[in-house]
Amino acid sequence: MSHEFNFEGPYDLVKFIKTIGENGMFATLRLGPFIQAEWNHGFRVFGDPPSQRSAEDTAFSVARWFSKNGSLVNYYMARFYEQPGTKVCAAFLASNNSKEAETVKFRGQEYYLPARSISILPDCKTVVYNTMTVVSQHNSRNFVKSRKKNKLEWNMYSETIPAQLQVDSSLPKELYNLTKDKTDYVWFTTTINVDRRDMNERKRINPVLRVASLGHAMVAFVNGEFIGSAHGSQIEKSFVLQHSVDLKPGINFVTLLGTLVGLPDSGAYMEHRYAGPRGVSILGLNTGTLDLTSNGWGHQVGLSGETAKLFTKEGGGKVTWTKLQKAGPPVTWYKTHFDAPEGKSPVAVRMTGMNKGMIWINGKSIGRYWMTYVSPLGEPTQSEYHIPRSYLKPTDNLMVIFEEEEANPEKIEILTVNRDTICSYVTEYHPPSVKSWERKNNKFTPVVDNAKPAAHLKCPNQKKIIAHCLGKTSCDIPIDKGLFAGKKDDCPVIRKTLAVQVKCSNKDPKRSAN
Repeated sequence: MSHEFNFEGPYDLVKFIKTIGENGMFATLRLGPFIQAEWNHGFRVFGDPPSQRSAEDTAFSVARWFSKNGSLVNYYMARFYEQPGTKVCAAFLASNNSKEAETVKFRGQEYYLPARSISILPDCKTVVYNTMTVVSQHNSRNFVKSRKKNKLEWNMYSETIPAQLQVDSSLPKELYNLTKDKTDYVWFTTTINVDRRDMNERKRINPVLRVASLGHAMVAFVNGEFIGSAHGSQIEKSFVLQHSVDLKPGINFVTLLGTLVGLPDSGAYMEHRYAGPRGVSILGLNTGTLDLTSNGWGHQVGLSGETAKLFTKEGGGKVTWTKLQKAGPPVTWYKTHFDAPEGKSPVAVRMTGMNKGMIWINGKSIGRYWMTYVSPLGEPTQSEYHIPRSYLKPTDNLMVIFEEEEANPEKIEILTVNRDTICSYVTEYHPPSVKSWERKNNKFTPVVDNAKPAAHLKCPNQKKIIAHCLGKTSCDIPIDKGLFAGKKDDCPVIRKTLAVQVKCSNKDPKRSAN
């Protein structure tokens, strides 16, 4: 979404900052030389908790960007711009104190400044905006289970686990150069001939497979049996996979599935970034540790299911799928069919019961999911994944999933997404809305009978409010001390606050109220 702003004076700047704060946009500003104020929201990263920057913090940063003309040396200032010989004047009153609010004096008049905020006075007198008292509407994202058939019927197909690929290198090759951004996956294979005398005589103690990798994730198999998995992190991409293995006398097949989670996107020496196994060994043999790093390795770029395009209707018909009976083994493909959810709201899939892999809808990828890599809060970074409605047909939509680890897709849900729960928060110290003022001959006058702070609510998609402001698509609720204490205020020193939450719906609001 893009907007074009024409600045003809300080008051237009206020409207611009308000738009950024309430809509969470980034902007490129053309004010003489090019100035750029970017990214008010960080990229979502697997393993990190979801982050969302508040409208108040965004508004503060943008206002400070314009207000300062050098270094901030005090908590409070009266930085202002005035055209000599005219009444054109604009002031930014800023507080960098992040804990306490204060009252400051500017040009003989006192102004209340909330902690870490900037008040904007387009005429050096009237506060029309404060970054900490943004009367912004907050929409809560709601996930609703589709009313259409949601008990999905699943079929599965196990990816072929290669035992012995043709040896083409003494060492395991590097993942980025192998995949060339065409796949996330590479198979690595080697063999080991174990003499019976090398086996530990104590049956309860098994040898250990140890793989040191530079990233990003890996699944290990020995003789076709799943051994374990491991992964790095956003901060430290290297990791060590270490699990006990059940070796047998004679030839044993070691198979590793190396996985990438994207390419490097920043930083120096990007051409020297590496990923994949860099040291492989077997520990706990009677002969000691056996280094397999230079043992001779075979490689297969991509999955056989990717080559066959199992994620498409045509490709899926090339193999035999079986009905899901229980949780599937690692490196397994799953498919199901579903009808497009009712309405026009956005669609998402909740990946409950799954671990790590990729999703396709009607042959089109909607990206990676990673449920087992939890954030410090103990929850996955993301559980719901967007399905563009443009990918969907009215009925019989094909969803195909490749899962790297053991998983059970039976708890996966198709959802619709709405923002029908909206709320607003305002105090008596909030300035009236910017829209309450107009400028005539460089003077600011209210355009309403009584300029008061008010909560502003507006339903999305022409829906109507079913509680408070009944039946309206939008409304303003001014803050009035009479709402709290009638004619008498028993607590005059306590700041009065109004918090409002409403629900929006396409249904008849009168019926909903009953």
